[in-house]
Amino acid sequence: MTSTIQTPSPTPNTESSTAVPTDEMAGWKTYENSEYKFKFKYPANWISGKKDGTLETTLSNQENTHKIRLFVEFVVGFGYCYSYSGKEEINIAGIPSETGNGTGATDQGDICFGKEKIKGTGNTYVFIPITMDGKKIYFDYTYPINEIDKAKINLDQILSTFQFVE
Repeated sequence: MTSTIQTPSPTPNTESSTAVPTDEMAGWKTYENSEYKFKFKYPANWISGKKDGTLETTLSNQENTHKIRLFVEFVVGFGYCYSYSGKEEINIAGIPSETGNGTGATDQGDICFGKEKIKGTGNTYVFIPITMDGKKIYFDYTYPINEIDKAKINLDQILSTFQFVE
């Protein structure tokens, strides 16, 4: 079942009942992954980086308070430092996908390194399956919990531009 969350949360609304004005996204940068053949736009004032020795790409605002880590891999576990309220099925670029929202938890024991750093943060994940080999595109968006509305808008806009390319 595909659903759109109506309560304030950073869960992406990809069924776009409200189109984002094109002038609002004019000048946005484009992230493109040529290996897995997908691309999307992100805000012009955000910074893109690649973590040395990994397949991880990061996108963040200038203050580094809103950060998206992007992976393409087999996802077997994640979010050990966050308490998630459940998952939702969503549709991104015609692909049944999954998302969930969490808040920073400090009671996860030793499995969570740096757990004090995530106190007061929110996290939204999005998994988009890639049919060619069972891997998933994994968006991991972390933000200050008091900026949850801004995070929802950012993620909605970014995912509204997501597409697979030839």
